[in-house]
This record gives sequence, structure tokens and C-alpha cells, in this order.
Amino acid sequence: MQALSEAARNKLSEAEWQSEVMAIAKLGGWWCYHTHDSRRSQSGWPDLAMLRERLITAELKRVGGRLSTAQIEVAARLA
Repeated sequence: MQALSEAARNKLSEAEWQSEVMAIAKLGGWWCYHTHDSRRSQSGWPDLAMLRERLITAELKRVGGRLSTAQIEVAARLA
């Protein structure tokens, strides 16, 4: 898989960016989870949970994207 240039990354939607991250993670042996319809889920949970020998959570944003208050609060609890 070829790395995207910075200009190409800046044009990706959050969904496209997430697909790229998941594809790279899976190549590295990570198991990935994403809640596909979060409207009925607790607000603030990160976009991705990736598991191998440890758990990594990631909230993915486009360039200039901002975290919601709920996302900041959940990130602090997970830290």
C-alpha cells in the first residue's frame, strides 16, 4: 500500500481517512472495530478501536476538524 501525499490526505473525507487507517492497521495484524451507526450509541466514543497485544482507540478528524465536548471527555477517561 502506497502512502498518500499530504495534499491527497487533506482531500479525504473522514470515512475515506478511516478506511485508509483500518486497511493499514489490518495489514499490521490489528483487529479493528468501528460502530457503523452511532446514533443510538453513547456519544463521544472514538471512531476506531484497534486490538492486537494492546487496545488503541482513535478519533479521526479531517484537517481542521474539532473534537466535541463528549469526545474530549471520553478521551480523558480512556487516557
